[in-house]
Amino acid sequence: MNLRPFYARWGLLLCCLPVVGMAADAGDQPPRPVEAVLPIVQPMPEEIVVTGTLRANESVHISPEIAGTVESLPFREGSAINKGDLIVELDDALLAAQLRQARASYDLAKLRNDRDRELVERNSISQSVYDESTAELNERRAALEVTQVMLEKTRISAPFDGYISLRNTSVGAYVTPGQELFEVVDDSILKLDFRVPERVAGTVKPGNQVTFILQSAIDGGEYQAVIKATEPVITPSSRTLMARAIFTNSDRKIRAGSFATVKLSLGAADPVPTVPEQALIGSAQGYHVFVVVDGRAERRNVTTGVRRGERIAIISGLDASLPVVIAGQQRLREGTPVEIVQVQD
Repeated sequence: MNLRPFYARWGLLLCCLPVVGMAADAGDQPPRPVEAVLPIVQPMPEEIVVTGTLRANESVHISPEIAGTVESLPFREGSAINKGDLIVELDDALLAAQLRQARASYDLAKLRNDRDRELVERNSISQSVYDESTAELNERRAALEVTQVMLEKTRISAPFDGYISLRNTSVGAYVTPGQELFEVVDDSILKLDFRVPERVAGTVKPGNQVTFILQSAIDGGEYQAVIKATEPVITPSSRTLMARAIFTNSDRKIRAGSFATVKLSLGAADPVPTVPEQALIGSAQGYHVFVVVDGRAERRNVTTGVRRGERIAIISGLDASLPVVIAGQQRLREGTPVEIVQVQD
């Protein structure tokens, strides 16, 4: 019996079966479900974060220039005051008496000088006598003016519109020159002082806008301030530049002295594609994403830029018109069939 035709037929069949099965597996691979999102093209300038302090527009410690006993403090602690309002009055009895004495001496010296002027015109006295009486008159006038100034210093007025702090003295207390009694604060405008590194000092210019956040803010919101001025030199010890921004605080929502976190955008930036951070896959070579092209996944190596919130700027490697896979990309390979089951905005 010749078995060669029999084996030939079965061998050919056995050889063909695996090939047919493999072709069926490759062609029938179901698409993998993924979620995708279109990149958003927007400016993403570089941003630095530093710390700052908010200071009152005007703030002064009220101190007497002369010693004396406090006679009255005509204000309520924490209340608003206007420029020129009386805020401290010292006992002026002694200075008032000295002023009367100085005025009497001046009046007497003036009478004597007037009389000597008439006499010298008639050549009844010498010019030197008249000169002596004129000098005495000038001396008495100066003494009167000094006493008047000293008397005025017993009354202290508000130097500007603002608010009175808690006071450190009481009526009847004896105070001395330079002793701090309380503070007057104008916080209708706040000065935001902060330092930036030397490498970005050239981009910090008057008129630029900064954003700051307060740890003490109840609403946790962000506030905007405008840079007013910078120091003319870099501080050598820290290699930083001091800058000052202005914030209008008309409703007194923010208190002077608060600590602030300052965010500063370093100039304008060209719009770039941005994607959610979950779209990125990291490796030793960098980052890559998967995009969907004609129903298949394609890998794109990308260069990342600034991260802001949950979005990351893509500097290169991404076409903004292609959907980017943000969920399900861990099981993808180059060319894997995919089906977008959800497109997120």
